[in-house]
Amino acid sequence: MEKDPLLLVFGISTIFFMLLMIFTMLKNKVIFARVNLLLLIISLLAFALTYIGITNKFTNVKPPMENRKNSLIHNFQGEENSSEIIDPPKEQDASEIIEPLKEQDVSETTEQLTAPKLTLQDLQIGPLNTGLTSLDVQKIIGRPPDETYIDSENLFNSSWERRIIASEREENSGIINLMYADNQLNYQTPRGIKIGDSIEDVYRAYGYKKLRNNIVGYYQILSETHIAYISFATSNGLVIAIYIRHDLR
Repeated sequence: MEKDPLLLVFGISTIFFMLLMIFTMLKNKVIFARVNLLLLIISLLAFALTYIGITNKFTNVKPPMENRKNSLIHNFQGEENSSEIIDPPKEQDASEIIEPLKEQDVSETTEQLTAPKLTLQDLQIGPLNTGLTSLDVQKIIGRPPDETYIDSENLFNSSWERRIIASEREENSGIINLMYADNQLNYQTPRGIKIGDSIEDVYRAYGYKKLRNNIVGYYQILSETHIAYISFATSNGLVIAIYIRHDLR
């Protein structure tokens, strides 16, 4: 317990008056002895009151560690109560994740689709294929071309209403490029793709390739001298034209 200055003062004064009383009694000065006795009683009362006050003071003040302990207990109880009010987030049901995947558009998952590589047999659309001549195409379609012209690559082109265009190095020398966009003849590739099919159908038949300017193309080196190429032009996700090319190196 800490020492209080007021308690020390009253203690010293009490001792002083006691000594003074003893001294005066020894001198047979009764009057002074009575005065000192009165002062001694007053000092003792003051000493007792001071001691009681100081004792109550220290018993009401809690030590710092006890305050800290009570504070920690209070905080812990507060956290415990808050956990009773705020429920932890529930784990999401697996069915809530799987169901959207089932309904997902095929085009978002087609990157996983693969297909066999191109071959020479892929370079045809219905009865039309590279290697035929423009005269052969004329016989298949049943009429001569509507237009013939030389393009920027110096290739000889035969066009039927711009829906079928056959390109040769020279007239009747053999088709190397063929563009087909006729939706009436209903020709299709060896893998079953025709005008009006969806881009997803193309992916399933030929594998996934990223669209560039609404065109998806497939390129394959067949040998040291042969290169195969086929592409599909699309609009609103549907095939509107098919282009095949057979290059010789």
